This record gives sequence, C-alpha cells and structure tokens, in this order.
Amino acid sequence: YLPGNEPVTVKAEANDYFAFSQWTVDGDAQIADAKAAETQLQLTGDTSLTANFVPAFKLSISIEPEIGGKAGPSGFFEEYAVVPIQAEPRDGFEWISWNGFGIKEPEQQQTSIALTSDRIAIAQMKRIWNLVIIPQPEEGGTVSGAGNHSIGSSVPIEATPNEGFVFERWEGPAVR
Repeated sequence: YLPGNEPVTVKAEANDYFAFSQWTVDGDAQIADAKAAETQLQLTGDTSLTANFVPAFKLSISIEPEIGGKAGPSGFFEEYAVVPIQAEPRDGFEWISWNGFGIKEPEQQQTSIALTSDRIAIAQMKRIWNLVIIPQPEEGGTVSGAGNHSIGSSVPIEATPNEGFVFERWEGPAVR
C-alpha cells in the first residue's frame, strides 16, 4: 500500500442470478460507500477487501411499441427485493400502463415490482403523433418535423448532428 495516495476505485460485477450486496473491509482502509458495486477505497495500511454477493432473480423490462420510450432497470436483483421501476415515453407517445406480475401500481410510470421469482414487466405506450422522428443513436443529434400532420401531406424534416457526429441517412417509409 502507499499511504496518502489517491483513493483506489474498486468495482464488483455479479454473475447471472447473483446481485452485489456489499463490501467487507478488513484492515486499514476507508470505503466511500460499502453498498455501491463501484466505489472508492482510501488505503491507510494493509487491507483485505471482499465483495459479497447474494442470490438474485432476473428482471426483464421492455417497451411496447419498442420505439415508444425508455424503461428500466433490467438486470439481476436480490431475491425477494422490491425494485423501483420507471418508464418515460418519447415525444409522439403517451404512457398507458405496466403489464406484468408483482407490479405495485401498474398505472403509474414510476412504481415498484416485487421479485418473488424472475419477472417480466412491459411498459405500454400509445402513439399520439402520426410522424415520429428518432435520431439514431439518440445522442447523435436533434431532429425536427415530427407531429400530427394531414394524411398525404408533404412534411419537411431536418436532422442536425451533435458535435462528433455526421448525418448519414434517413430510414423509414415514404422518406424522399
């Protein structure tokens, strides 16, 4: 060890069907957050560090339709834990409800799910615009022209790339 040096970053990654529980420190060290899978350790002497794991169930969260927004988290969580989940519709979509077992308040975008076994939760969204434009990847830039337009009308659309990205092409039906 080198006392007085910068903190050391430690990270624990659980295998499938296990979840990180906590760090156990034996020796001369201060840990920033013993409950965080990735944290910092300040060494002041010889130290032994143990990552503790617990059995876990798998939580799979998806969105219907797939382009309707974002939802999560998916992953492995401690058996019988109550996990907070949330969904966020993208522009052009609105929230409907969660579909699945163990969900506390299925009509709420932010709720929780009880993991008494492996679980699947589906965030249901409803399309409210007839033209939805999605940048791919999302951080690649901004787009304009989305919204409700008269069927059969010609609508100007525009893409503005963010720094570090270039516009490549449009994809989708009826793009000219």
